[in-house]
Amino acid sequence: MSDPVANASHALSDWPLWNAVFLAAVAFAGIYLRYLGQRDKKAGITGSDVPIYLMLHDAVRDIATIKQLLEDIRNDQQLRNSIAHPPERKKRT
Repeated sequence: MSDPVANASHALSDWPLWNAVFLAAVAFAGIYLRYLGQRDKKAGITGSDVPIYLMLHDAVRDIATIKQLLEDIRNDQQLRNSIAHPPERKKRT
């Protein structure tokens, strides 16, 4: 179960009926999307049952993670450069 679905289910845990309805709706949506993928013959890549759009979701999430890591590396490099070469101070006369 994905994190947003798990978090939403946990938030609805005080109302078991609504939690059950929510989980049933998520399950129905998953089954329906899988049906659409199989109907359009886009269910997956050579022997995979995972629909392409779900793989795309994972790829987009991984790209966002890589973007964050690259931004952290860039910030760290800028910090190192600013520490290694501090600006010169004016001499007092």
